Amino acid sequence: MNIRVETHFETLGASKERYVPGGYYDNIDVDRKLEIMSKIDGLDGIFVLYPPDPLPSDPDKLVKKLNNYGLEVADIYPDNFSNKKWKYGAFSDKSDRVRKDNIKICKECIDFAKAINAFSVLLWPAHDGFDYPFQTDYKDSWKYLVETFREIGEYDKNVKIAIEYKSKDPRQRQYVSTVGREIALLNDIGLENLGGVVDTGHAFMAQESIAEVLELLDYYNKLYQIHLNENYRDSP
Repeated sequence: MNIRVETHFETLGASKERYVPGGYYDNIDVDRKLEIMSKIDGLDGIFVLYPPDPLPSDPDKLVKKLNNYGLEVADIYPDNFSNKKWKYGAFSDKSDRVRKDNIKICKECIDFAKAINAFSVLLWPAHDGFDYPFQTDYKDSWKYLVETFREIGEYDKNVKIAIEYKSKDPRQRQYVSTVGREIALLNDIGLENLGGVVDTGHAFMAQESIAEVLELLDYYNKLYQIHLNENYRDSP
């Protein structure tokens, strides 16, 4: 197995969160972050958001800047969750317009990933879920989820796409909440270039065994990414 080690670009910095949006620490400028990361033994690349602000948005300039520090973009993920338009789920919203807007962003992210030679694209269905019983039509939502992921995956079957599951947060209940549901989703999508993510913190939240979920995804040849997070078992 070829293992690549990467870190999120925002690992270093102010540590912003919902209660202290300004961050707990002083921010670190882009070049200082890259300088620190370049000195981490065994680090292959960084994980960035698309669009990649504050990094260069031009693919060639981004690659050149990272190469100056001996780094590359290992993985990239689209911002389809931070705007209120995605509040009912970028992948499963009953609005065709919302889903099409998400598909457009994801395809742009795939094109960008190819331009910078990223290893894979991460997709996180952040708001795809519900807070209250019967708030949504569960069957329709799952159908939209499958169809949206399938259209994105079919855009370029040479690009690996990893789907991340999480039991809750921001929604109280997420559609892709456990490794079992992730495998069911991947099976329904039916594309070889789509796989799964095991985030250790999310597996803890779902009361799962880390070893078991890794083995299950690997059994189906769908283990594309492992995110090493530390958090309490029932805390986002």
